[in-house]
This record gives sequence, structure tokens and C-alpha cells, in this order.
Amino acid sequence: MKRNDWIYILGIAAYSFLFYEQSAGLNFFIFTIFIVVALGAMRPAAIKTRHWMVSAILALASGFAVYLNSSALSIAANISALMLFSAQSVLPGSSLIVSFFLSACTAGGAYVFMIIDFFERRSSKQAVDAPPKEKRNAGRMWATIVAILIVIVFFALYRGSNVLFKELTKHINLDWISWKWCVFTTIGAVVVYGILYVRKIGGIGEGSEQYDRTLKPKEQDGAAPGWFDSLMQEETERYLATLLLVLLNIMVLFVNGGDLLFMLGEQSLPEGITYTSYVHQGVGLLVINVLLAMLLVLYFFRGRLNFNKGYKLLTILAVVWLLQNVAMLFFTAARNNLYTEMFGMTYKRIGVYFYLLLTAIGVLTTVVKVMQKRTNTWLFRINTWLFFSVFVFSSLVSWSRFITWYSLYKSDYVNRAYLSSMSYQSLPYLVDLNLHPEKFSQKELNEDYDTSDDVVHMVDLMMSRNWGRKTEYSVRLYRRIYDHLGSTRNTDWRSSVYHSDRVADELKAMKQFGKDKVLFLEYCETNSIYYYQGFANIERIEFGHSNLTQVGELGRYPNLQEADLSYNLLDSLNGIEKCQKLQWLNIRGNEIHDFSPLLKMPNLKTVQVPNPNDSRLDALKKARPDLIIE
Repeated sequence: MKRNDWIYILGIAAYSFLFYEQSAGLNFFIFTIFIVVALGAMRPAAIKTRHWMVSAILALASGFAVYLNSSALSIAANISALMLFSAQSVLPGSSLIVSFFLSACTAGGAYVFMIIDFFERRSSKQAVDAPPKEKRNAGRMWATIVAILIVIVFFALYRGSNVLFKELTKHINLDWISWKWCVFTTIGAVVVYGILYVRKIGGIGEGSEQYDRTLKPKEQDGAAPGWFDSLMQEETERYLATLLLVLLNIMVLFVNGGDLLFMLGEQSLPEGITYTSYVHQGVGLLVINVLLAMLLVLYFFRGRLNFNKGYKLLTILAVVWLLQNVAMLFFTAARNNLYTEMFGMTYKRIGVYFYLLLTAIGVLTTVVKVMQKRTNTWLFRINTWLFFSVFVFSSLVSWSRFITWYSLYKSDYVNRAYLSSMSYQSLPYLVDLNLHPEKFSQKELNEDYDTSDDVVHMVDLMMSRNWGRKTEYSVRLYRRIYDHLGSTRNTDWRSSVYHSDRVADELKAMKQFGKDKVLFLEYCETNSIYYYQGFANIERIEFGHSNLTQVGELGRYPNLQEADLSYNLLDSLNGIEKCQKLQWLNIRGNEIHDFSPLLKMPNLKTVQVPNPNDSRLDALKKARPDLIIE
């Protein structure tokens, strides 16, 4: 076997070990590091190219972003960056479009390419007489792999047929070997193959790094005049370009002047104009305006005017106009900032900033194109790389945490319903809002919750039991806190996420999450109840319709008086006797075999059981005649 074959086998092993039954986290970053090292070892010549290094940095940054945040944005960025990097390892310097096309084609047909490559390698080995030693080593490698697989199969059979042998080997755990794992690993073999062996398809992308970056005169380039050149004479076109750029510069100067006066003045809008229309309408039309400006500049500076005697004046006018467009983008960003200060930060408003940022990048690269006489091909390629870099590095930021922080502490408007939908990274700030509402009393609060979510039935239950709708925010918050703490508690190191663990540590250090007494955890789908000191003042727990198999740490809640554990998978009540203040208990829908722990609960007044006539309750009825059993 060759070195690349060993790298491929290691890649399959890494994929299976890091991702089987795991969620996105540290495993993505480790796998990305492996891919970068592997492709560097397989194609050392590509390391010397600038595009390979840049794509490697983007891949590593996106993998690190998954470890930081594990957001959908970071995962998408990492997958995209790995596709780009694998293609750049085969065709360094190819454009992003070509790279993604080759990667997508290879990934989609990897299982076919694996078969084709296998038979091609077999035929090439038969055509060329290999040295006997090489053939012998290759045969021994495959024989070793087959022998190991057969030994594992017989090991499992012997353990199943011999109790003594099973006892002797009880510390050897092979439970992970299953049909599910085999299918997963097989898929991993295809995925890894698609990453490590990107194929060149029909010469696509070959030689694309040799494109012309700088414009040349037609006579020097040897090319015939283009169609646009035949529309008007060169001097006429120069006159038109000069006149247009002068007039457009004057117009944009007035536009920017008005925005500047607005920003420096009282910032009051004319009657009938809202901030929403002022910002949103301005952004849409502005971007269209800037794109048209770029297209106009690209038209005039496509070729011959770059070598005309009036080029210097045209360059100055064009650069000034483009920079004035950048100023327009800045003023629009400032308006968007005023809007967010009044109505809070959202994902859409962050999207506006990125919209403006990418447009500004496009304008500035157009300025470079004009000043340095670059080709339109150069402009397109540099912008795609810059746009993709913004996409990757933006995934490093915890946007939900930033949105929550900004909305609570920097804006005049707090939408608690919207903030409660943020990711786990916002939880410490939401706890602050729940514990200290007086800190935000000067802000306008909005609590229009989405009535389509899975907590609607909880609201109806709250109202029927007179808990009060005012606790809805707390109940939603408590549920999210419990889910997050439970998930981090059961997370393997391969799925660990930096911000997730950090937020969990912050929450565990808190002594209180709020003043409400109800912890609603129905349909929580966990097999045990955990204790967290922030819930220490809870008096009632709703934990019905879950997958509870044990009461767990329920007894550690010092003030618990009511517990609904109905319709779970409980067969034992061991540990419930520690809830010495418990007065009401619902255990309907469970297969309880022993009710004796209830004898040790003197304050229990009412218990709802699967079957009140069950003979196993006789001892309890005799010892506690005052206990209401329903």
C-alpha cells in the first residue's frame, strides 16, 4: 500500500471516531486539521502556492468556529471551506466557482470514482511489473486488515458462546461495532474519498491561474476591437465618460451632504417618514445604485480609455465618485445604527451591515481596478475570495450573544419574545433580565410570543392553575437553561463546544435564575432529573411525558412541594423519599413495582397512581390512612 492509501484509511478512522453518534463541536476542528495535514502530505507541491495557504487558513478558521459556536453558519462555512481547500490542493489558483464545481462533482460521484480508480490501479499494476518486494508488502498489508476483521468477528462469537471468556474480556468494549456503525463508516469512506481525491473533470480549471491580471492595449494584446468599441468613437466615449462622472459626482455630493447634515443635526425625519422606511428603502435602492455605478465604471474602463490621453482625469473622477458611493454606504450604516439603538438588534439588521460591507468591498476593489488597470476577470476573482473570507470569518462571532447584549444594554427597546428565541449563548443575559427587571424599566418591552411553538400547551396549563401568564417568559427560560445544562452534562469531549461549556459554567455558578416557583419540563426526553442550584427555590416540577427511568437528583431540590412525573418509564421510586417537603405527586402512566419509598414521606398529602386498586398499595394505605390516593 502506498502512503496516500494509509492517509485515506486514517481519514476513514478519524471520520468514524470523531463523528459517530456525536454532534458538531471540537470534532470538526480536529478533522479539519487532519484534512489540511493530509492534503499537504499528499500534494506537497501545492503548499508553495498562495491560494493553497489562504484556503487552508479559511478551512482551519471555519473548523475553529464550529468548536467556538457550533452554529449553522459555522458548520456551513466549514463544509464550504473544506470543499474549496480540497479543490485548491488539486488545482491551486483556480477560481472559487471552478473549485466548488469540482468539489461538488467529486463529492456527488465519489462512490463511482472509487470503483473506477480501483480498477484503473489494478490494471496499471498488471501492465507494469512491480518489484517483488513491493507486491509482497502490499499483499501483507491487505492480508493484515482482512485478518483483523475476521478476528473481531470470531471474538464477538466466542464472547457470546462462552460465559467464562466473556467475563475475562469484560473490559474490552466492542459495543460500538454495529450495523449502524458499519453504514456510517462506509458513508465516511465515500466522504473522505471525495475530499482527498478531488478529480479534474474535462480540463475544467486547468491553467486558470494564468489569466491576465492587467489590461493591455489592443494593438499590444493583438486582439480585435470589441463590440462595445464599435458603438462610438473613442474620443466621443471619453467625452461622455467625463461629462457623466462630473455630473454624477455633483449629484452624489448633494446626497451625502444631506445625510451629513442629518447626522450632525437633530436627526429628526420629515413628517410621514418612519425610520423603517428611511433605513430599509435606503438600503435597497442604495445597493442598486452602487452596483449600477460599478457597472458603469467597468464599462468605461474595460479597455481603450485606460490608455487614452484623458485617462488621468477620468481616473480621478471615477475614483472620487466611487469613494463618494462608499461614503453613502457609511451613512446608510449610520442610519441602520440609529434604527438598532431605537428598536434593538436582530439578525436582519446585522444582515444589513454585511450587505453594506460586501458592497463597500466591491466598490473599493473597483477603485483598485481603475487605478492599477486591472482586468474584469481579476476583479471578479478577488471579490469572490474576499466575499467568501467574510463569510468564513463571520462564523467566528457569537451573533446571538451579541444581539442579546446589544438589545438589553445598548438599545431602547427589548423584545423578550425575540430574545428568548436566541441560542444558548444568550442565556446568561436573559437570566439577568429575569432576575433584575428593574435594570430595564426604562426600556420598551415587547412580549408577543410565537403561539406555534411547543410551549403553547404549557401556557394553557398555567392559566388553568392560576400560575399567571406573567411567568411565561420564566418558564421558557427555565426550560432552555435545563435543556442546555443537561446537554452539556452528557456531551462527549468530541462534541464539546467552547462557548457551550463556558455558558454552562456561568449558569452553574449562578445561585438563582429567577423568582418563579415552577419548572416546566414536559416532553424533555431525558432519562433522569438533574439538580442545578439556580432552580433551588422551585416548588413545583412538571416532568410528564418524558423518558424518565429514574427520579435522579429530584430529592436535592430543597423547597419542592409538587411533582408531576406522569407518563414516563419509571419502574422504581427510589430516591423520591429524599423530597421531604413534597405534598403532591403524580406518577400515573408509569410501571411502578414498589411504593414503599412513599412511606418515608410524612408531608405527602396526595399521590396520583397508575391504579388506585393495586394491591401493592395496601401497605401504604394502612400506614397512611390520611393520604389521598387517586
